[in-house]
Amino acid sequence: MCLDRLIDFEVPDPGVGWKVFSIEESKPHISGFFTWEYSVFYEWLNEKDFRNKAQVGKCLYTYLEGNQPYPFGFHIYLDKEDILYTFYEVILPVRFRHIVAIGYQDGKKVVVAKEMMILVEEDLVQEGTQKIEG
Repeated sequence: MCLDRLIDFEVPDPGVGWKVFSIEESKPHISGFFTWEYSVFYEWLNEKDFRNKAQVGKCLYTYLEGNQPYPFGFHIYLDKEDILYTFYEVILPVRFRHIVAIGYQDGKKVVVAKEMMILVEEDLVQEGTQKIEG
């Protein structure tokens, strides 16, 4: 996962978004540039714990526009509808904090955050969390 381009856009930090996962052994599984690790619900996860050691201190670069560097982190979509096109098995809501970049990925708004907490969708209904517009 790489951002196509960076944008200047205000997003609440901490905030709520959506992340794609694979499921193995009934547990959400993070993949991509990160090592394959099982995740847990309701605990803050730090992206550095999911990277391989060769990536420490390195940056990603925007894919389409300007080859701009930005720090590693969890790529989290702001609207659930934006990731319904993916081929992953599960889309789960997450809380995120410590945003390091905001941009477009496949034409959709994405935040890159250092930490996230995996939730279940019922949590959002109970809290009355609104989707982020803009």
